[in-house]
Amino acid sequence: MPIFKSGSRDAYTAAFVTPVFSAGNKFAGALTLSGAASTLEAANVAGEFVEPQLVAAANLSRALGASRAFCQRIYTPR
Repeated sequence: MPIFKSGSRDAYTAAFVTPVFSAGNKFAGALTLSGAASTLEAANVAGEFVEPQLVAAANLSRALGASRAFCQRIYTPR
């Protein structure tokens, strides 16, 4: 995680997507960073957005009520 997609619907657009959870560790939505494919593909190769995206999703999930242990398990890079 995050999931990276490029060119799925438009050859010039890409996105990083990370799930967000709420109370009871239930899926609430997704944190998405989208932009120009040329920029985000380079960032994906370099791994530039992995940590910031995981930290932001974990913080948002915790704010929405997901448990700390669940967030540590889900958002810790492997």
